[in-house]
Parts: sequence; structure tokens; C-alpha cells
Amino acid sequence: MKKFNRRDFIKFSGLLVVGNFFTGCNEIYRATSNSLNDIEKNFTEDLSTNFLRQIITADSSNSRCIMWQVNSEMNAPEVEIKNKSGEVVKIPAEKNFFIDDGSENLQYIANIKNLTPATEYEYRIIDGENCTKYFNLKTSANKKFKAVIFPDSQSADYKVWGNVAKVAFEKNPDAEFFVNVGDIVDNGEDRTQWQA
Repeated sequence: MKKFNRRDFIKFSGLLVVGNFFTGCNEIYRATSNSLNDIEKNFTEDLSTNFLRQIITADSSNSRCIMWQVNSEMNAPEVEIKNKSGEVVKIPAEKNFFIDDGSENLQYIANIKNLTPATEYEYRIIDGENCTKYFNLKTSANKKFKAVIFPDSQSADYKVWGNVAKVAFEKNPDAEFFVNVGDIVDNGEDRTQWQA
């Protein structure tokens, strides 16, 4: 496994995102059980993740990328997504590990496609018999939308930027997503700034 520093990782991620636009996302796998209750009863909601996030794709009406980090390597990571009628699909996650300021970050990524526009879903992260709680995911409706765009957030104290972001979301509750155009941190080689 090649070790990446933060800058190499950012370059690689850009290629990964662009590559996914052209090659498509991972194949979707259907759950083997016909009953959602059979699936639910096998899991314990004690899986912990760090920095869980949804990333907008080229077409947010029918796809999404889920990315997260963990403290120790996962055995069989996947994302389980279900719609309101209870149909469940599972998408295997891929390792996306990188080195940041001498520390290894265990990051996973799952690309979800073939979603229905303007539809509410729930998803969770699964590893073996462990899982997270469910999180909401709503696809866009192929119409005009509002996005919140943040400029340079680098700072000596990221709580200040956090407060700015909180106020922006409070004033724009109808925003579909946000974009930070960077610089996100002051020193990209300093892991503590990324953690902050």
C-alpha cells in the first residue's frame, strides 16, 4: 500500500472524483433478505465513525458519495441505504487511506448511484454485525437550488469559522448543500488543523 501525504491525497482525490464521473460508481448490491426486520435484528448500533459526510456528485439527483474515517481498520465496510418503502441496497466501501502529518488516516468511500430524484433515503455504515445509526439522504429534484458558498476558512481558531457557518445555515435553511472553496486550513501538512 502506497503511503500518501495530505498534498498527494488531495491530488489523488481530484483524479478519483473526476474518474468517477467518467467510469461510473460502484455496482449496487441488493440485500439477500426479503425482510427489513430480518436485516435489522442482526445488527448492534455501536459502530463509531469520524467525519462522516455526504459528498455531492456530478448529478446529485441520482447519486451520492459517502465518506468517513475510523480509528481502526474495518473488516467488511459497506453502506446500507433504504427508501421509504423499505427496499434495502448495500454498497461495498473502498479503502481510501492516507498519511497526514505522519499519522495514518483510515478513510473509506462508497459511491451510490441509481437513486431516484427528489426522494428521501436513510443510510448507515455497516461492518460485520456492527452498524451506525441511520442518517438522512435526500436526492435533488433537477430544479433550481440554493447552495451556501464559503470562501477561505483558514484560521488560527476554527471555532470562529464554525460560528460563521452556523449563522449561514440558520439564515439559509433551504440550501441544498455547501461548498468551501478553500483554503480550508492554514497549513495543509499540520494534522491538528485538519482535525480542528
